[in-house]
Parts: sequence; structure tokens; C-alpha cells
Amino acid sequence: MAYKMSDVGGFGTGALGDITNPSGQINSYANVTALNGTSVTIGTPSNGIYETFAVGKEILLHVSAITSGTDYQYLGKYMVATITAVAGSVLTLSKDVSGLIAARVFANHHVQAITVAQFDTLNLSATIAPLAYNATNKYGGIIALKCKTALNISGSGKIDLAAKGIPIGSIALRPATTQEG
Repeated sequence: MAYKMSDVGGFGTGALGDITNPSGQINSYANVTALNGTSVTIGTPSNGIYETFAVGKEILLHVSAITSGTDYQYLGKYMVATITAVAGSVLTLSKDVSGLIAARVFANHHVQAITVAQFDTLNLSATIAPLAYNATNKYGGIIALKCKTALNISGSGKIDLAAKGIPIGSIALRPATTQEG
């Protein structure tokens, strides 16, 4: 999936500097248990090696799966915001994110928060991958990063999403798209 850079805030801050072949999970993930205006409550996070849910960090909120009902219109929707305050498991964000998903169907969906890794230059000659999606934890399967200067992929370098995403079809956390069917 590709996003227009203007939709997600440009090419990032470069705060992590130049990194070559990061090992381990680069993003932090958490399920979103409540969403109201500029306030988001998260469950226990799985912290990555670079970014955690802290003030000043950019996060991607993503409606990843549906557990009941047939209100599929929200699947795949996302918003990007910056954390402006943290109080326990409650994150205050830089903008109102209540438009991400209707309150009436929130409980029927898996919504996750993912930190956005902010590299200056990321050099890959090896593989990086996201945390695999876990239906129990309600997060994973997405890698989120920005490179201020460059993303260099060489040799056997790649971003590998194979078998990491949200199950489809008979497992039915989300319906198969026409292309997947």
C-alpha cells in the first residue's frame, strides 16, 4: 500500500539519524481501546527498538480488522498525528481523530496505533519486517517509517511484509478484496 506523502506529513524529521540494517522491531504497536477527540487510550504496547509512545512522537492510527458486523467501510482507514501528552495509557494527540471510525461501531473493529520511525537515511542490504499481526493483541502487520533524506535498498535488502499482515478469507478479520479473492 502506498500513501501520498502530503497526506501523512511529508518525509519526516530524520530524528533517528542515519541507520544501516536495523535489527529488531523498528515500530512500537498498541491496540486502541478508546478514541475520543484528541484522546486515545492504548493497551499494553509492544515497544520497538527506536520509537515508543512518547511526547513528540508521530503515530499512525489504523482500522485493521473487523470482529463482528458487516460495517466494512472503516477497514483500512488511517490517520497520522503527533503525541502532545501522555498520562498512563492515555495519549493526547495534535488533532481530533474521532473521524477515523464511528463510535457506534468502534467495539466491532481492531484499531491499532503504530509509532512512525523517523530516519534521516535508512540503508537496507538486509531484511526488515513489521511485527506480525496478532488477533489477540489486536496489532501488528504494518511497518511505518519516514526517511528525511533517503531510503537506500541494495543487495538482498528489502522490507518484508510476507505472512505478517491481517488474515483474510476464512479467518475473516477482514474480507478479501477483489484482487485478493
